[in-house]
Amino acid sequence: MANKTELKAKLVSLGGEPGDMTVAQLEAAIKELEAVDTSSTKEDHPEVIRHRAIKELRDKRAKEAAKKAKKLEEAKPKAEQSKAAAKKLPKREVYEDDRGLKFAFKHSAPATLNLGGKTLKTSEIIKNDELMLELVYGNSNHIERIY
Repeated sequence: MANKTELKAKLVSLGGEPGDMTVAQLEAAIKELEAVDTSSTKEDHPEVIRHRAIKELRDKRAKEAAKKAKKLEEAKPKAEQSKAAAKKLPKREVYEDDRGLKFAFKHSAPATLNLGGKTLKTSEIIKNDELMLELVYGNSNHIERIY
């Protein structure tokens, strides 16, 4: 016959509550717990099922995140190419005045300007010394100095 502390330990290991039981009650409770259908394992426990579902969901999200990251890495060179193409601005014609200073129309300047009642393209204006000097000495916002 086992002592009372050993029986209490065995009952606790089987998932029982020993409380204030006598030796006979402890032995009866142990027999009941051992007689319980053993087909019900820890795998069927709701807590285990919930943890398994959480793990599967976490794994699924990790795979999706990896796929998204891979797509972003593949799309990155394409985006860099489009940025480089956007940065390429058309080559501007340059005007050099009698002092040797160089000027050109800003990229933000309109394609045509109304000067002296005439609408002229910037390519026509830059070839005309008189109009360019007027814009340079008038500090026009449409031209900038090229260094």
